Amino acid sequence: MSFGEILIVCFGLSLDVFAVTACMGAMLARIRTGRLIVLCLIFSLWQVIAFVLGRLLSAFLQPDGVSAVTLGIWRIVSAGIFLALGALLIGKALKNKVIFEHRSEFPIKKVMAAGALLSIDAFFAGVGFGLLNARWLITGVTLFAVSVLCAGGGILTGYHFGYEQKTKAYWVGGALFLAAGVDVIARALA
Repeated sequence: MSFGEILIVCFGLSLDVFAVTACMGAMLARIRTGRLIVLCLIFSLWQVIAFVLGRLLSAFLQPDGVSAVTLGIWRIVSAGIFLALGALLIGKALKNKVIFEHRSEFPIKKVMAAGALLSIDAFFAGVGFGLLNARWLITGVTLFAVSVLCAGGGILTGYHFGYEQKTKAYWVGGALFLAAGVDVIARALA
């Protein structure tokens, strides 16, 4: 995978983080810089941990020295993962769940739980990246950086503009995953 393709999938994953953190930001009474940094790091670390676990699972699925046909099958499975993640995000956008805004602080346990649940997508994306033999270190570092930016941007956006921006993030993230899935299929069939 090229760095551009890695970046597209990382942004697709991170826009899910953006949407969740926008909802959190809409409920914050005030933003404290230290708290903002901690929230960004929690979400980003969960994303990377889940990605690495998914990447490790894919290493067990792929023995060394597989045939070209098997590699083609793994690419199709990887594309299916990306397409399913795209459909999931678009489904979230269509659902457009209403959030009742109330000003409060989030306990760290609640943030950790949200980060863990949100990272399930990153686990499956890690499997997809692994099946494509993407460079895991570059992907992990890129995912961490993009997740930090999207988590911080989501909190600030939610705080200033409300939770409604989450729907746009879901649409764009879903579109990025669908584009990545179609790209993988096109390259597998070429």
